[in-house]
Amino acid sequence: QLTQDGGKTWTNVANKLTGLPKASWIPQVQASKYAAGEVWVIANNYRNNDFAAYAYHSSDYGKTFTRLVDDSKVWGYTLSIKQDTDEPNLVFLGTEFGLYVSFDKAKTWNKWEHGYPKAVSTYDMTIQEREADLVIGTFGRAIYVLDDIRPLRAFAKNGGKAPVGKVVGFPAPDAFIAEIQQPHGERFAANAKYAGENRAFGGRLSYFINDDKEKLDSVTVKIFNTAGEQIRTLKALPEKGVNRIIWNLDRKSSAEMTGGFGGGGGQGGGRRSGFYEQSGGDALPGTYKVVFEYGGESSESSIKVNMDPRIDAQLANLQAKEEFLKKNEALSSEVSAATKKLDDAQKVLDKINTLIKDVKTDEAKALGEAAKEIKKKLDTTREAFNGPKREGQGIVRNLYPTTMTRQFVPRSYAGSSYGAPGATEERLYTHAKESAEGAIAKVTEFMNGDWKAFEEKVKATPIDLFEAVKN
Repeated sequence: QLTQDGGKTWTNVANKLTGLPKASWIPQVQASKYAAGEVWVIANNYRNNDFAAYAYHSSDYGKTFTRLVDDSKVWGYTLSIKQDTDEPNLVFLGTEFGLYVSFDKAKTWNKWEHGYPKAVSTYDMTIQEREADLVIGTFGRAIYVLDDIRPLRAFAKNGGKAPVGKVVGFPAPDAFIAEIQQPHGERFAANAKYAGENRAFGGRLSYFINDDKEKLDSVTVKIFNTAGEQIRTLKALPEKGVNRIIWNLDRKSSAEMTGGFGGGGGQGGGRRSGFYEQSGGDALPGTYKVVFEYGGESSESSIKVNMDPRIDAQLANLQAKEEFLKKNEALSSEVSAATKKLDDAQKVLDKINTLIKDVKTDEAKALGEAAKEIKKKLDTTREAFNGPKREGQGIVRNLYPTTMTRQFVPRSYAGSSYGAPGATEERLYTHAKESAEGAIAKVTEFMNGDWKAFEEKVKATPIDLFEAVKN
């Protein structure tokens, strides 16, 4: 039925739906937002043992209809249809056995099985316009959300053809630095309780790879702030087609960590690339340029990073927090470099002990004893960072703060607040700095004294690894 006078009069246009049996059901009539006379109609007749697919489109107020699908184009009787609210060529169709997508305004259809069941009754669909998400309601198989359909819009805008270029970056949805807490109830429910999957936290960066090589190269994603500073680098091994990598909304560490410090900055998307860049603190709110590089070509996009709207965080305070964290990173880098010297010394000791293990000369024996003594001194020097080693069963912790634990405390305090660091954080940093300077001084003393003397002894010790060869 069609009305053009606000419901005062109605016209039955059912006879215009070519090929549709009488008494069929019309579960959906979707008016287009692009033209006043345009409409999408879903029909089905499975109640009468007719399981054919019926979907129609009209652009002249129902005077004529075009049938969009039949059993040669899709599998299962039709249940729902949705035209994209941003790109008119992008149309989604739900059938009894799955989801279909068209990039050419319903002329051709593609079965969608990426993260979606291959055969599920797809009852209804809607588009969350702000998020650019397709929300799908199924019969008996829960609700699905196709996150960020902007890449599909790009295909539809191009008539269903792939973008030109080896790599093409798509517009990214806004990202939020959100404060997330553990909800009440079970913490480790395992498989005892079903919970729907959340979308990935962070910045969702989508891109297209067009390369026919069997083994693809890695893609590099560079993120720049408004000052043009490259604050983060991500890498992944992509697949041909649309890919997505997750940026954790963080910046790289301002100082190199070479020793005993781990750190966040994980990244999702694609296969593992083996690339690692030490993470610093959170990125500041703002708009960032994103550059995708692959196969000698590049493509630019952007992403806007917002603070959690529930939190009143001032940019000046966040900037002060960032500078404080960078100061801590520089200190941690100095500690890391010092502990690496001890790690390298231990590796040398291990090699020497392996080398002289089966050598039975007096010189080798003397060198072995010297190695035992220098090992004790090395371990004692290491205690300046980690504290004395405590023996015991289970988890054994130091009873007092160590140089290493003091490095984390000021960062932890500052990182847990959205305000500018105050007197407490500065005092904790002073404690960390004093402890680090004392430990680093002990490493310097050890390396320039006992270790240097041991090094000279090693160089002066003749070690013959060859036995006499008899003729």
